[in-house]
Amino acid sequence: MGENTLTPQQMEALLAFAAKKLGVSQEQLARTLQSGRVGELGLSEENEKRLSTLLGNRQAVNDLLESPQAKELLRRAAEGQSHGRG
Repeated sequence: MGENTLTPQQMEALLAFAAKKLGVSQEQLARTLQSGRVGELGLSEENEKRLSTLLGNRQAVNDLLESPQAKELLRRAAEGQSHGRG
């Protein structure tokens, strides 16, 4: 996989982490990201700007994935996948 490509487990963990931080469901966040209409999440103006900035900044995504919380989520997602959960 290329350096700029997330595995499905990483994407799921990132969505879960971001959804929790933004106070929305993971499914709602995924739908919004697919449609590109961040305003539909009903976020505060500050959080909407944060999300838009993050989506347009690969380094910010990498920094997020390197956080201890994201690494733990990625570890759990990988464990769940290896146990036949996904």
